[in-house]
Amino acid sequence: MFEKIEFTGKKISKENLDRILEAGILSPTAKSLQPQKIYVIESEKQLNKIKKITNYKSPTILLVCGDVEKCYKINNSVSYKQDCILVSLNMVLEAIYLGIDNLYMETYDFSNELEKEFSLGINDMPVSLIFLGYKTEDSIGFRASDFNCNLLPKRKKDINEIVKYI
Repeated sequence: MFEKIEFTGKKISKENLDRILEAGILSPTAKSLQPQKIYVIESEKQLNKIKKITNYKSPTILLVCGDVEKCYKINNSVSYKQDCILVSLNMVLEAIYLGIDNLYMETYDFSNELEKEFSLGINDMPVSLIFLGYKTEDSIGFRASDFNCNLLPKRKKDINEIVKYI
């Protein structure tokens, strides 16, 4: 059965969007180089491009990219992907705190399509999409309003399966 994740057309406020973006800016990154670039997508034309690629749409979508040249590099490794994942996580957590529903999606399956559709810079590598808004009543999954400061009852595995004291 196809899982249904849908958002209403209700937009998030500019104030809340700014707080979410600020959380991304304040995120830790390797050597604090901040190689991320965050594209805010809100126009109907651009949102429809994302829907064509991913089959999802919300009133606001954040496209998080990493700059290959500005990130930390050591040996053959570069940090932009990990940095952008941390940035995305900070923004998702802030959205949840503000009561804004969201869907996080890594872009590895369709990076080339995003680069082409949005004419991204040569060093702006798509890492994630964050769909922001308010889910419809029949949408699956948790809603931001389901969360509170105590997330313990919602974990999926027993703590002993994940945590080991050494």
